[in-house]
Amino acid sequence: MECLDAATPPLGNFGLSVGQGYINAERARQACVPIRQGQEQVGDLIFFEHTYRMENGNWPPGASHVGILLDPRRAIMADDHQRSDGTGPGETVYSEPYWRSHFLSFGRVPR
Repeated sequence: MECLDAATPPLGNFGLSVGQGYINAERARQACVPIRQGQEQVGDLIFFEHTYRMENGNWPPGASHVGILLDPRRAIMADDHQRSDGTGPGETVYSEPYWRSHFLSFGRVPR
């Protein structure tokens, strides 16, 4: 399961067509309304950058990972790059140093 697998249902529920081709974390970020830090709410998406390198060794442009906010410090993520232990979906404390260093933005799915 990839991180976007967890975000795809909420995006689809609000009319964003995710079935018309590949959607990645950056495309999901672009489809959302940007939210300033401190204004985020439960259910908003949180985006991270530079969480992996592409096959060519470069960082993917923009967001490379996404989670759904559960509260002001936790998000549900389908794949926790920090754990890297194959445990799959779970709650992640995004205020941990790893995630703080990769934080990009918050976004809200348009209604």
